[in-house]
Amino acid sequence: MINDTGSGGANYFSVEDATAGRTSFLIEAGARTNALYADDGGRIAIGKITLVFTTQMKVGNTPTVRLEQDGSSEFTAQKCVVAGNEADFFISYSSEQNKSILRPYA
Repeated sequence: MINDTGSGGANYFSVEDATAGRTSFLIEAGARTNALYADDGGRIAIGKITLVFTTQMKVGNTPTVRLEQDGSSEFTAQKCVVAGNEADFFISYSSEQNKSILRPYA
């Protein structure tokens, strides 16, 4: 699907499952160059074209990876974040019961 059909709607390119009425992939108009890049070796990059590792991400400040367990498989919902910048590197973990942050020793 390309763009909303209504006047003044959003501009994008998407892949839609017409049977289920779900959009599983969407790129907004104006997305930056190499926002998502897959090379011929199966490596994926987000915001970067020169691939060194299997998956890489590049942003201007505090690149972050968030892992989320949504509770749909009878396990408690959990959120884990791994992030770092020039001042710190941290891993945070939280559920409805608790929250902890792990930082390596300097």
